[in-house]
Amino acid sequence: MIREVHPDRLANAPEYWRRKAEEKTKEINEAFAVLSDERRRREYDFRVGIFRKQQKTAIDESFASHTHSSEPYRSHSGPNANHTTGSRSAPGSNQHHNASGPTAQTNVSYSAGNAIFRGMTQGNRLFFAMILCLFGFSLAGAFCNSTSIGTGVFTFLLSAALFFGVVCLYQSPIRRSLARLNLKRPKQQLWTMAGTIAILLCIAKVTYIIGGKQPAQQIQRKNFGPGTGSTTTIPLPQLNANDVSEADTTARSLENGTEIRRRLRTGGLGELTVDNGTSGDAVVNLVYTPTNRVIRSFYVRAGSSFTERGIRSGSYDVYFSAGTDWNPNLRRFNRDVSYVRFGKELQYTEEPNGNNEIEYEKHEITLQPVIGGNVLSTPVDEATFDQLLNQQDPGGDQ
Repeated sequence: MIREVHPDRLANAPEYWRRKAEEKTKEINEAFAVLSDERRRREYDFRVGIFRKQQKTAIDESFASHTHSSEPYRSHSGPNANHTTGSRSAPGSNQHHNASGPTAQTNVSYSAGNAIFRGMTQGNRLFFAMILCLFGFSLAGAFCNSTSIGTGVFTFLLSAALFFGVVCLYQSPIRRSLARLNLKRPKQQLWTMAGTIAILLCIAKVTYIIGGKQPAQQIQRKNFGPGTGSTTTIPLPQLNANDVSEADTTARSLENGTEIRRRLRTGGLGELTVDNGTSGDAVVNLVYTPTNRVIRSFYVRAGSSFTERGIRSGSYDVYFSAGTDWNPNLRRFNRDVSYVRFGKELQYTEEPNGNNEIEYEKHEITLQPVIGGNVLSTPVDEATFDQLLNQQDPGGDQ
C-alpha cells in the first residue's frame, strides 16, 4: 500500500495529488507504528471495542424508539428494497428508513438527546435530581413571594428550567408514560412536559395568593414633596363576628390618636401613619432601637387611621396591641388581646438635596392583612409589651 501512494511515484503528478500522497503516507506510517507495537496495539483495540459498544447501544436505543412509534417501518414493495420491518444495518452503512413521514428520523434525534445522561448511574441521577429540586423549589417559593413583574418572570423561568432538568434526567420513563397517553411524538411530549411545569407553578402562585399566605408587608417609594416615604402593611388578628358579644357595643375606647405615653425625641421630620382596617382597636408603640425606649405610644380606633409626626432620624421597632374594651388603669385591652412585633426596623433619615430641600422618610403601616406583602410580624408575650408601655419616664426629650 505504501508503494502506491509513495511521493516518488507521483513526482510528475499535480501538486494536489502529491500533497494527498504525502498525507496518506503519514497516516500509513502512523498505523504501522501502532500495529507493530504490542502495547499500543492493545490500547488501540481496547478503545475500538469501547467505541463499537457505544455505537451498538445508540443503535439499540434508536431501534427501540422506532418500534414504539405509531407508524412502524415498512419494506419497499419493489425489487430495490434493501431492508424490511425492524432491520438494522451496521454503523456507518447506507441505511434508508422507509417509514411514512418524518416519524423515524425525529425519534432518532430525540433519543440522541438522552445521550447526555446515558453514562449516569441511578445514584448520580438521584443526586442531581435532588440538587435541581432543592434549587427549583427555592426559586418557586421566591416566585410565589414576588411582588414585581421582573422578579416574578425571572424566578418563574429559572425554576421552570431547573424542574425541566429533573424531567430530562428521567426522560425515558416519562416518555413511556406519555406514550401510554397517546402522546408519542417527541414534540408533543416536549410541550406536554414544559406546559405541565408552567401550569403547576402558576397554580402554586394563585393558591398562595388566594390562601392569604402572602406575607403582609409591601414597601413602595412615594414622593411627598420635599420628602420620600414607604408604605408598610402588617396583619393583626381580626375579630370574628361570632365571638363579639352584645356587651362589646358598650366597650370602652379612647379617641383616635390619644397619646398613651408622653412623646419623646420630637422635632424631627419623619412621619408614621397607621391605618387600622380591622374590627378591633389598637395601641402602637414606636421604640427607639438603640435605647429600647418607647418614644411614641398612641391609640388607633377600629376603621380609622392616625399619623404620628415629628420623628427624629434613627432606627425604630414597632409593637402593636390589638383588642377591645380598653382599660385605662391597666393600660391594656380586656378582651380579644393580641401582641405582635413588626418584623422589620423602620429607618428614618433627613438629608438635604441640591434644591435646598430636605428629604425625609414617611412610613405607612396597614394593620389589616393585604395580598402582596413581604414582611411578617412576630408574636410577643404580654409581659414584654407591658414592660415597654410602662417604662419609667426618663424626663426631658431623650
